[in-house]
Order: sequence, then C-alpha cells, then structure tokens
Amino acid sequence: MSSVEASGIDVMALEKSSGIPYYNGKNTVSYVGLILFNAVE
Repeated sequence: MSSVEASGIDVMALEKSSGIPYYNGKNTVSYVGLILFNAVE
C-alpha cells in the first residue's frame, strides 16, 4: 500500500470532498493509504 500523497493526489481536498475529517485531534497522526486493483469480470 502506498501513500496517497506519493501518487500526487491532494489528500486534504479528497477528504474534504468525501466528508472525511482530516484533523483528528491534538497529538494524533492520520495516515491515508491507496489500494489499486483491477476488477476482472
């Protein structure tokens, strides 16, 4: 799993548009991961 930032995606904008809180409180660390897959039909 790679970080979303490493893929050139603006994490703050992505979380804001998805309604996901980016700031989870004082003395916390938040990680956002990216999993890509190819669905086979």
